[in-house]
Amino acid sequence: MKTYAIEEFETFLKIQTKDSKNILIHSAIANLGIPTKKDKKISPQNIINSYLEFLSKCKSEILMPSFNYDFPKSAFADLRTLPSEVGSLTEAYRITTKYRSIHPMFSFNSNNGESIDKNAEYNPFLGDCVYQRLLNSNALMIFLGIDIRVCTFMMFLEAKLKVKYRYFKPFFGEVIDLQGVSYKGEFYHFCLPPNGEIKVDYSKMFKILLSLGVIKIQKIGASFIYYFKAKEFYQAIKQELYKSPFLLLKEPPKRFWTFKEGIDTPLS
Repeated sequence: MKTYAIEEFETFLKIQTKDSKNILIHSAIANLGIPTKKDKKISPQNIINSYLEFLSKCKSEILMPSFNYDFPKSAFADLRTLPSEVGSLTEAYRITTKYRSIHPMFSFNSNNGESIDKNAEYNPFLGDCVYQRLLNSNALMIFLGIDIRVCTFMMFLEAKLKVKYRYFKPFFGEVIDLQGVSYKGEFYHFCLPPNGEIKVDYSKMFKILLSLGVIKIQKIGASFIYYFKAKEFYQAIKQELYKSPFLLLKEPPKRFWTFKEGIDTPLS
């Protein structure tokens, strides 16, 4: 398996933090290969700690997703213990940081809480949500070992641009924040129809954004670091969806859907 120096990402991050005070990192570090430090292979049990060590030294805000998708069935989420389901690094980061946004499915952990509201985000894709704050601050978004297929910032932009093929769906339940405060109510997801007739495909947009230089790329190990600034990304998505409204889908939808009277409902 290919090796890489973990110092490569540390150096990359140091350079980027000079111009970015807010940084969101999505990761799939297993795709990078075997990490080394000072030319020696890092033992499997120390890989995560090696990342956390230099992340803890960053002066910028570092956010990671701590997404969990149990809430639609459980109707309960205790954010003090609810694990992240989107990667081993995100789960370790969740455990070591003191700030977590308040949503049962789409929460983020932060080292300093700058982009985290103290109130519940009943809708994580509208209003003064984490993603809106990251857009306002022109945050840097990094995809380490993974491309934008996992980019939920794209879903936020779809909501902002009012695409017709997604719809807001509420899930009622209780969420407990890191201070033990309980929030009850409807927490929203920005959904596609449950029968799978509308399928997302970001690959076409990904190629366009690479060609435009909006998404930048750096080789690391067996994979890549993809990164972009939020405002430039937003403007490019806005322009491309204006030209081709269904560019983010495998094929144009035959019909649209909504959530009505407790049921996912196709529109006639």
